[in-house]
Amino acid sequence: MRILNLMWGFNIGGIGKCFLLYDQLNQSSDHLKITTACINLQNIKFDLSPLHEIGAEIIDIKNRQDLSWLTKCKCLIDQVNPDLIFTHAFNGPVVVTALKLRYKLHIPFVCSYHGEYHAPSQLRKIVAPFFNMNMHYLFRKHALGVVCVCEYSKRFLITRKIPPKKIHFVHNGLEFCEPPQPNHSLRNELKIAPESTIIGVASRIDPVKGLKFLLDAAEKLISNGTKIDIIIAGEGSSLDSLKKQAQDLNIISNIHFVGFQTDMTPWLATFDIFVLPSLAEYHSIALLEAMRAQKAIVASSVGGNTESVRHEKEALIVPPSNATALYTALHRFIESHDLRFKLAVAARKRFEENFTEDITKEKLASWLLSFKSK
Repeated sequence: MRILNLMWGFNIGGIGKCFLLYDQLNQSSDHLKITTACINLQNIKFDLSPLHEIGAEIIDIKNRQDLSWLTKCKCLIDQVNPDLIFTHAFNGPVVVTALKLRYKLHIPFVCSYHGEYHAPSQLRKIVAPFFNMNMHYLFRKHALGVVCVCEYSKRFLITRKIPPKKIHFVHNGLEFCEPPQPNHSLRNELKIAPESTIIGVASRIDPVKGLKFLLDAAEKLISNGTKIDIIIAGEGSSLDSLKKQAQDLNIISNIHFVGFQTDMTPWLATFDIFVLPSLAEYHSIALLEAMRAQKAIVASSVGGNTESVRHEKEALIVPPSNATALYTALHRFIESHDLRFKLAVAARKRFEENFTEDITKEKLASWLLSFKSK
């Protein structure tokens, strides 16, 4: 079965990592042949090295107004002759539907769903509802099937009137590797005292990630005499406001903004506690990375977080938008090394049993092959 794995605009966030994983699905079945292609906007700088490494087809266009991607994609489709197109993100079904209408193609397509479109700017917030409604419509009327990254997402799409029989969910998975050994070099580089507990975050710096509530919790911990440092790895629209908040709370010396990191392994090795205080999530790759790294985890009770880790079993789960609950959970971990160790080991075990890349690939390959006779 020939599959064209097609994406508009590559990035190395969660969707990008899944896109690279989808390229490997032929490794899980001799009955799949995957061709991966990405429409690349040259006016936006993306790190395309992961695409080059897998030998993906890169379809360059100047900007969003450059419609040459239509003819370029049609040429690729003629070469590949796919039985099915597998497309991603909110604009994936738009791309395929446009191709089908323009060239009267009869190739069916399926989609991956990684969550709703969240606008990166105030201007884009105006059009975000349109993007999401359009995506739901195309799922409902044109896509042959939709695969979600968690059960929460499936339930959400059902509320948007996508037929349940069209929707399948397969949890994200990560490559298996051993937990990293404790790393003190970054602690020393950041001049963090040996006795300070390091609380780490890896996320887009955006209001939806709930980081302002983490800073409020940190202020309470510090004012009570608890020795902590917070490392925030990421970039985003809220970076300046978050720095201002840290200054206003007089905790800026305890907060380390280290920017976007392509490799979180040494940072996870540095963290004593990993926290994900999001106000909305689907199936967080960052959370899976913390589980794989055998970290003590505090996570908010949103989206698919509680499908990854369970309260008091593999993590401490807190309600979103609640600095007091974050403070209480973090304080529990700081005061009890035994609790940290117990839940961290359990989180690693749950990762190994449920969320490895091989498990995900096997389930996705089986799902794609289910369309062979349709």
